[in-house]
Amino acid sequence: MFLFVSNSFSQWVQVGNGLNGTVMALTVQTGGLEDRIWAGGSFASSGSVFLGKVAYSYGGSWFATDTIDNFNNSVHTLYHTNNYLFAGGHFDKFIKKFIGVGQWVNLGSAYLDGDVNAITSIGNEIYAAGSFSFAGTTPLHYVGRWNGSNWFPLDTGLNATASALAVIGNNLYVGGSFYKTYAGMDLKRIGMWNGHWNQLGTGIPNGWVNSLAVSGSDLYVAGSFSLPVSNGVAHNIAKWDGSSWSIVGSPQTPGLNDEITSLTVSGGTVYAGGYFTATHGGTVTLNRIAKWDGTNWQSIGSGFNAPVKSLCIAGNYLYAGGDFITSGTTSVLHVAKWSTPIGIQQIGNEVPAGYSLSQNYPNPFNPTTKISIEIPVASNVIMEVFDLKGQKISELINKELKAGKYEVDWDASNCSSGTYFYRVKAGSYIETKKMVLVK
Repeated sequence: MFLFVSNSFSQWVQVGNGLNGTVMALTVQTGGLEDRIWAGGSFASSGSVFLGKVAYSYGGSWFATDTIDNFNNSVHTLYHTNNYLFAGGHFDKFIKKFIGVGQWVNLGSAYLDGDVNAITSIGNEIYAAGSFSFAGTTPLHYVGRWNGSNWFPLDTGLNATASALAVIGNNLYVGGSFYKTYAGMDLKRIGMWNGHWNQLGTGIPNGWVNSLAVSGSDLYVAGSFSLPVSNGVAHNIAKWDGSSWSIVGSPQTPGLNDEITSLTVSGGTVYAGGYFTATHGGTVTLNRIAKWDGTNWQSIGSGFNAPVKSLCIAGNYLYAGGDFITSGTTSVLHVAKWSTPIGIQQIGNEVPAGYSLSQNYPNPFNPTTKISIEIPVASNVIMEVFDLKGQKISELINKELKAGKYEVDWDASNCSSGTYFYRVKAGSYIETKKMVLVK
């Protein structure tokens, strides 16, 4: 008897009682029995529970950080590191640090003078980007570094708003609407700082950058732009591999058809949220959220009725926040969770004796299946799916994994019935197995 599994129950579900206003930022605090999901935006409550502009979800319910609203206007970004939460936005003083229940503090006495749109860290130092020009009397010009005591500029800064930050190694990547000539280089909407500013290819000649995401050494850049590359024009999203730009899509569907406001990456899959409703030049309905598996852009359930402003992944689940209130006919007041786990998940803590690739289960399947792999030592692991012609259909894993046993789901909703092969490469280990999709 064949056992088939359907994803008909995979859908977007509301987190707790939802929130009563736009969610502009999501971040994750790991540790403890359950990851804590932090949300920031313009909301004030969940149901009848007062929250203010920042709240956290734990055990399915929403909780406030204090009994008063610490923010007199919207929160645009959240960043958690070293047991501290940082919030930035349009509120008074523009950036705050949460050090415990009810304790939001300002960063020093030399306050920023404009909005903070993004926060990250390198080592023990905090970096902020936004529309500010000064910290007290110190000129920063849209991006600055906080060492725990004072703000410092990144050379002469930038000449227009910075909206996104990302880190690869000790390199800071900054995206926004700026276009500045620096030491003979043009920083067009994207630049890299490693003690001095660096140009990324020819940059992005038009539009603006809203979001950055990192997968290994690759940088994904999204916003509202068109970027000429070697095989066409990338629309609203592109990949920088350290030396060149490329399309995230195909020459026929080179990106998405409208602005992207948020990105996150897991297991080689890129998740995008924004204003778009389809691929650029394509007819696939995406409804403001989509995923790129290395080969195809795919929908994620019914999507949403209004823009997605923030994404995060916690405990192998994808969370979305934004202006939306419904997904299809389901109520999801401004914050939602995809009900099926995504990406790769470690199973147990034992160290395997050797490399091993399991047979997928169930097999045959419709349309989701699970694949397990055992890794005896830390390895760069690549797992890909191919059709009978040998064409790559999906990339499930492309990242460094520590020793352990892992499980990954493959969703073949956009594939036709037939035989497929999945192959894993880890160090010198290579193995391929067959699986059958029956719809």
